[in-house]
Formats: sequence, C-alpha cells, structure tokens
Amino acid sequence: MLKNHIRDVFDRGAATYGQQVRFFDYFAKQLVAQIPLSKEAHVLDIATGRGAVLKHVASRIGSYGKMVGIDISQNMVTETTKELAELIPNAQFLCMDAEQVVFADNSFDAIFCGFGIFFFPNLAKALAEYMRVLKPGGYVAFSTWNTYHPCQTIFTEEYNKLHQDTHPLPHLTYEELIKQLTTAGFNNIKTIHDQIDYVYPSIDAWLTSLWSHFTRSRLEQLSPIQLTRLNQALHTRMASLLQPDGLHDIKTAIYTIATKAE
Repeated sequence: MLKNHIRDVFDRGAATYGQQVRFFDYFAKQLVAQIPLSKEAHVLDIATGRGAVLKHVASRIGSYGKMVGIDISQNMVTETTKELAELIPNAQFLCMDAEQVVFADNSFDAIFCGFGIFFFPNLAKALAEYMRVLKPGGYVAFSTWNTYHPCQTIFTEEYNKLHQDTHPLPHLTYEELIKQLTTAGFNNIKTIHDQIDYVYPSIDAWLTSLWSHFTRSRLEQLSPIQLTRLNQALHTRMASLLQPDGLHDIKTAIYTIATKAE
C-alpha cells in the first residue's frame, strides 16, 4: 500500500529530513507569504515534515494564534516536536493521515501543504476534508514542483537504466490540482511560479542530500553494486554542470492558492 510505503520512508529519514538542504525553507517562506494571516489565525499544516512552513507561520502570527502540523510519519512528528516545541509553544504536532483529518468543521483560517499534496493517493478525499475543516473565507495554499531541473533529469535517466521504481508516486500536475480544487468547490484559484538557483558545494554533497528527502525511497531499492554504478554515472554526467562555486541545481515550484466561499 502506497501510504504505508510513504510513512515508512519518512520514518526512516525523519532524523535528517531536509537538514542537509535549505531550499525547503526558502519555498516555505514564499508559500506562507501568499496568504494574509491575522495574529489570531488558526493554521493547519498538512504533511508538516520538519515544520518548515510553521516556522514561517509563527513569525507572522506570533503567540496569539494557534498552529497544528500533521504528518503520517510518527518519527517525523517526534523529531519535529523535539526541535520546535519550545521554539513555537503555540504549535501542536500530530501523527495523522492527510486524507482523514480529525478536526471539527470550520476550524482553521488557513491550510498549508508544502510539497506534500502529490503524495496523497486520494486527492479528492483530502480536498473534501480541507474544505470541511476550513472556515468560510479561509485559504488553502499548496506548493508543488514544476519542471524537472537538469540534476533531477540526469538522476532519473541513470536510475532507470539500473532499476524500475517499484513505488512510483501518483503523478500530479498543477493543472490537475486546479481541476480538483474546482471540483471540490474552492474559489479564487491562482498560481504563482517561483525558481531558485540552489548551489551544492560538490556533486558528493548533492548525492548525500538525496538521502535526506523522499528520493531515498528510490535509492533504498538499489543493491550496493547498483548504488556504486549510479554514483559513478552521476559523477561522470554531472561534471559538466560544475561551476567554480559548486553544482548549480535549478529548483522550480508552483504555489497554488484558493479560498472557501464565505
């Protein structure tokens, strides 16, 4: 079952998730900036991971509002609670299925999900839940990846030469997300495109970072010999992308914003 696989991967990677790369923080800040938040806002963060989004929500609402971060991985929730419980005392972190949120109707002023919506096998069910728990006039904001950058394209090509991914994620374009939001009854849907040039100090640093997010699920499917071959192939092909300051990796994202009718 895909959900169990996703949970298990994030359980194994929770301790280092996102810790070796800083682009999650950048995109989280920009996602939060898309929504007006009052000081008394009640905010839900879906697939919270290590709390990148809620850190920036906290800087907007201070100690007056309320924040809840949920994640399907208990290990992720445990690690994030240890890191942020004292830093953000008005935030609560819970282990919960993103498609079955156990909150009362009309509970939240805003719902965020940073790079997580494409993990949900039943997106329609998830969006129906968010519509239910969102207050009238409230906002939802999602970030998704846009076009693949050169490093990811090279990785996928070389990986596919060695192995076929046995747990591929559901493919979700932002056009499909907009369609699903419309079907779920959300209004005022808009998208914002964003891009950063993220620099890794070396190819090895980039390779190491792959273990700190969901790509580890693909690497874990390879044998030691296949991992060595992949490493060698990536070093060969990516050498041309190296610049004096390191390996440049263009990250492109889309923020999709919508509201619930008042």
